[in-house]
Amino acid sequence: MSTTSNPGASLPAAAARPRELVREGIVAGLLGAGTIVAWFLILDSLAGHPLHTPSILGSTLVHGGWSEEAGIDQQSVSIGLVVLYTLVHGAAFCVVGTIAERLFLAAERHPPFIFALVLLFFLFFAGFMTVTFLFAFPVLQELSVSAVVTGNLLAAAAMVSYLWRHHPLDLRQLL
Repeated sequence: MSTTSNPGASLPAAAARPRELVREGIVAGLLGAGTIVAWFLILDSLAGHPLHTPSILGSTLVHGGWSEEAGIDQQSVSIGLVVLYTLVHGAAFCVVGTIAERLFLAAERHPPFIFALVLLFFLFFAGFMTVTFLFAFPVLQELSVSAVVTGNLLAAAAMVSYLWRHHPLDLRQLL
């Protein structure tokens, strides 16, 4: 092992790979979260109230709910709640992205793990819907369920396309 002024340069290539894998999972998660952020920013802006969805979700996160008498159109935007919700949302997606990256790596080596990837998608979606129904049902009533489903599908597509480039899977091996 050589000694250099750059401490990271002395690590063997195999030791650098786990950090690269974590980075890929985080990037995949941020792509998924960013896709949903962009989707709802577009929908909120078209409806004339940009940033209301993350503000209301942030309010639900902090206060356990929001004023049901004041609908999504009347509730004022709190930039602090938008930032807080965006950070929590991004962190959750980074965890999911890291899990998905590990499953892509496993599926690249052992194709039957592709089924675990499909299962992860359905579990993630079911978990999201369960949490939403339990803690933010009034918000879900204000949002279009089709908009939520579309946002999640777009996020999944962004994450899968990124991870597929780094871990190409040969689906023919499943047949």
